[in-house]
Amino acid sequence: MRRKRFCITLCAILGFVPAATDAAEIYHTSARAAGMGSAFLASYDEAAAVFSNPAGLAAIPEPEIFCLYGKPLAGLPGVAMWSGDIAVALPFTFGHFGLGYSVFQADGLLREQAAALAYGQEMWQGLRAGITLKYLFHDYLIGNDPLATIDPVFNHGTSRGVFSVDLGALWSLERILPLGSEQGLAWGMALRNLNEPDWGLASEDRVLLEGQTGLLWAMKPWGFTATADVLFRNTGAGQMREDPLVFFGVQKTFFDRQLAVRLGANPLEITGGFGVNWGPWVIDYAAIFKFNLLSDNFGSHKVGLTFRFGPEPATPAAELHPSAGADRHESGLRPQRTPAGKTKSSMSKARPTRATKAKAKAKSKSPSKGKSKGRAKTKSKSKSKSKRKKTQQP
Repeated sequence: MRRKRFCITLCAILGFVPAATDAAEIYHTSARAAGMGSAFLASYDEAAAVFSNPAGLAAIPEPEIFCLYGKPLAGLPGVAMWSGDIAVALPFTFGHFGLGYSVFQADGLLREQAAALAYGQEMWQGLRAGITLKYLFHDYLIGNDPLATIDPVFNHGTSRGVFSVDLGALWSLERILPLGSEQGLAWGMALRNLNEPDWGLASEDRVLLEGQTGLLWAMKPWGFTATADVLFRNTGAGQMREDPLVFFGVQKTFFDRQLAVRLGANPLEITGGFGVNWGPWVIDYAAIFKFNLLSDNFGSHKVGLTFRFGPEPATPAAELHPSAGADRHESGLRPQRTPAGKTKSSMSKARPTRATKAKAKAKSKSPSKGKSKGRAKTKSKSKSKSKRKKTQQP
């Protein structure tokens, strides 16, 4: 029974790996990204960019904290897996920093963890770059299994940790292309596990190099966004795989970006989800259904929660422009904020127009004229009184 459970769990892990739960070899996604088929690289403007594209940290204007819980292959008999992420984005004047921790566990079999420190900065004309230093750790949960304890694979221990390096770029192309104020276009790129560290226990087992690139196109008046990504991975023989994975995703926002509905697909899965904006809180949900594991389970699910510090924005979606402020590309639910923490509406109220300036000048002049006339009258009265007194004297 235990051997059967082991085989089912192992097959489930291998089948679920492309859905981005594995903490080391697979790119990380948020619930927003998962709902769009993981085609989200060009729009990582949330703290989860620590794991996927560190350049996205430079697009976050205020501090924020991000949490994620995932339940892979819910309801599959003999399988108990879960995942969790937490990340913090900290913008400063000299750059944007991010901290993150991720864990994936298959009970009774495997636990993989990743801790990340990332930095992102805008370089030129909307071009942002970032770097991430990760510590990857995995541990085989053999427990008191007598067969595992005598396995030569575990002669030198059941766990190992290594360091890995990622690079990322994010470019808001509407700053250099004449697209107009109603469209947004962005390009993203990430290279993960550049050093391909070896974290094998008894034999070589490298964390493979992978590259991902993607485009985002947005129609801001409609609240519509379309994305497409391509993922390449080293085969382990020093070459990138010949069959790259292609991801597609779409998103439509409603009610001034308070609600977002998402759909996505790739050769391995079909996904969907939604997001709700409630003040500084953003709640995201995604459902993932694997083509090769559609039976005996209810799919995989991710729930994300983001809290954004700073003043609550009040800019309507029709006034948003991705080339200003934080370059949101209509990809999320966060309205644009000004650097001083004021919304565009409040700034427009504070700036007087020419007509109001003219009225103010007229008002300022009218009281002064009245005062001068009153002073002249009092002076004439005092002069007449003095003349009367002189004539009355003998």
